[in-house]
Amino acid sequence: MSDENLTEAPPDSYKAFALFVSKCASGLYTELVEQGKTDVQARNAVIHSFLDMASGEACRVARNEGREPDPEKWRKATDDAFARAIKRTLAQRQGERQ
Repeated sequence: MSDENLTEAPPDSYKAFALFVSKCASGLYTELVEQGKTDVQARNAVIHSFLDMASGEACRVARNEGREPDPEKWRKATDDAFARAIKRTLAQRQGERQ
């Protein structure tokens, strides 16, 4: 996000972060499509990129805290995130239909 776009960032830190991530994902997606990837390939690559970054950060945090990364803890966190996303997207879809 460039400096001139900082004013469009919502004051809520979660929403600001979501906006930033969305812009990054959109930019990466656009680059991949311009390189000849299909829509599905580009979307999957973006998702993989964010999962890879998140898992790498989880490993760094664990090691900085003096412990080894725990794949089971990561799987649980991922399952929890997917469960929340499923509920959120279902609610959004139901809201769009009304």
